[in-house]
Amino acid sequence: MNPILYDLSDWTQITITGKDRQSFLHSFCTNDIKRLQPGQGCEAFIPNIKGRILGHVLVYAGEEELTLIAVPGSNNVLVPHLTKYLLGITAQVHDHTDSHAALCLVGPDSSQMIQQHLGIELPSDQHSHVERIGENGDILVARVNFTCLDSILVCASKEASLTLITEFLASGCENGTMDQFHLQRIAAGFPWHGIDITDETIAQEAARTAQAISFTKGCYLGQEPIARLDAMGHTNQELRQLRITSHVIPSPGDTVHIEDKQAGILKSVAKLNDTESLAIGMIKTKYADARTQLIIHSGNYKLQATVLSATLTSIEPLS
Repeated sequence: MNPILYDLSDWTQITITGKDRQSFLHSFCTNDIKRLQPGQGCEAFIPNIKGRILGHVLVYAGEEELTLIAVPGSNNVLVPHLTKYLLGITAQVHDHTDSHAALCLVGPDSSQMIQQHLGIELPSDQHSHVERIGENGDILVARVNFTCLDSILVCASKEASLTLITEFLASGCENGTMDQFHLQRIAAGFPWHGIDITDETIAQEAARTAQAISFTKGCYLGQEPIARLDAMGHTNQELRQLRITSHVIPSPGDTVHIEDKQAGILKSVAKLNDTESLAIGMIKTKYADARTQLIIHSGNYKLQATVLSATLTSIEPLS
C-alpha cells in the first residue's frame, strides 16, 4: 500500500529557543516538558488560567530549541499568549508558520519512503523525531498520532517542502485530500482546535488525558481547575467518536439525543462510505459509553449513531 501524502502547509509551527525554553514552556502547558530529551516529544494542551484549551500542540525537543506543531490559526493565539510571559526569562518565541510547511505521510510504507528520500531511519516510539540539515534549511521528521495508521510528519521550509512533495508523488505516494485526512484523524480521535475543542473546552473534555496531561509535573498556568476536575473523578461531557448509519451525512452543530434527552452535539463529520459517516461529538458522559445507541437530529432526518471506543485500530472494518 503506497503512503498517502497530505499537505498540511498551513499548520502552525512555532519554536522556542534560549536556555530557559523547557522550564518556560513547562509552566504553560499540561504535559511534562522538562523530562523531554533531544529526539523526544509529547502532546500537550496550553490552557488559560481557567484550565480551558487555548491550544493543542505537539512538542518536539531539539538540541537548542523546542518545536510546537498545531492546527492552522493556532499561532495567532499561542504566540501572543506565550510572549507576554517572557519578561525576565531567557527564552524567545518564534513564529515560523508563514515560512515553513508540514507534510504528513500515512500508511505502512511511510517509514520506507522517509528513509528512501531523506536517509532517516525514524525510531518507533510515538513522538520520536529526527532533525536533519538540508539544502534549504533544517528538516524535522516525527512520528505522529493523527491517524490509526503509521503516520509521519515532515516539517521544512516552504521551498524544501515543494521539492519533497514532487519526490514523494514521483515515488508512488497518493495525493490525499483534506476530506480524507479529516476522516483519518476522526477515526483516531484526534481533535481539531477551533472545531472539536475551543477556549471554552476544559482540558479533560478533549478525551486526551492519557496522552496530553501530567498530574505529577508540578505547577503551571491553569493547573488548579484541571487538578480539581481530576479529583472529582469525572467530567460532565467529553469528545467521543460516533459511527452514523445513514446515506444522509449530518452536519457539525447537529444535536445528539437519547430518547427525549439531548446527549450532546456534533463537532466534526466525515463521510466513510455511501451508507456511513464518522463523527466526533461532545457527548454527556452518562451517555458516552462505547456501543451506546444515539439519535442525531439533522434537519428533517433522525439518524442512528453508535458511540465508538476512544480510538479505532482501523477504519477498514467499518467500510
